[in-house]
Amino acid sequence: ICVLKSYQKRGLGEFTLNKLIERTQKELHINSVVVYLNNSQSKEFFEKTGFKECGEGEYVFDGETRQGVKLMK
Repeated sequence: ICVLKSYQKRGLGEFTLNKLIERTQKELHINSVVVYLNNSQSKEFFEKTGFKECGEGEYVFDGETRQGVKLMK
């Protein structure tokens, strides 16, 4: 999810994420996300919406292995 800087801090990203989470949990049974290890802003955003960190490791992002943090709801 990407929100233009001029629209950030208005709750749009959180609202969109919550709707996306509701649908993915219900229809796809997905309850976790992985963010880049060095992306603290993204990690804080997911934690704000109720996700909890459950570990760090190597994950594949667009075919490239990178360090990431897994968060679950």
